[in-house]
Amino acid sequence: MGVAHLHYDCWNCGEENVIEGDSCTCCDRIDNIPYEWDCWYCGATNATPDLD
Repeated sequence: MGVAHLHYDCWNCGEENVIEGDSCTCCDRIDNIPYEWDCWYCGATNATPDLD
């Protein structure tokens, strides 16, 4: 398992955030992405979009 990361833009300020999770070695799925996270720039709480 390696570390995978996804890029999301904050809904409040538009700043890019890098959200880390675990990548699967047998497929492209990313596990353990947090459901919510706080923007590093403005501190607004963001909800992670559905990954399905």
